[in-house]
Amino acid sequence: MKNSTPCPNCQEEITIEDFAKQDNHFKLACPYCEAKIKETALTYIILPAMVISALVFFSATIWIKESFEALQNVPTMLVFVGFLLPFYFLYQKYYAAFIVNKGSFKVK
Repeated sequence: MKNSTPCPNCQEEITIEDFAKQDNHFKLACPYCEAKIKETALTYIILPAMVISALVFFSATIWIKESFEALQNVPTMLVFVGFLLPFYFLYQKYYAAFIVNKGSFKVK
């Protein structure tokens, strides 16, 4: 398993941590030369997976809210953020590792 991949512009090694720190995983930039990088191999696989995951997480939120009597009067979005935010951090970690190992990068 690779821990880094070379930037297609400056050839500096971009690590998993660098990708995980990106605010938007669809607009990547090299931390060294700040070139805009486009991931070309996995984007069309990940987009449907993200939509399906969002639907599953929203369904889980509704289930959690209905299962606990104390959460009936709490806004759904607050329950969503409170219970499922740890999954987002796991997603960031594993997505960065996945994209470094399986991704194909080009300069925009």
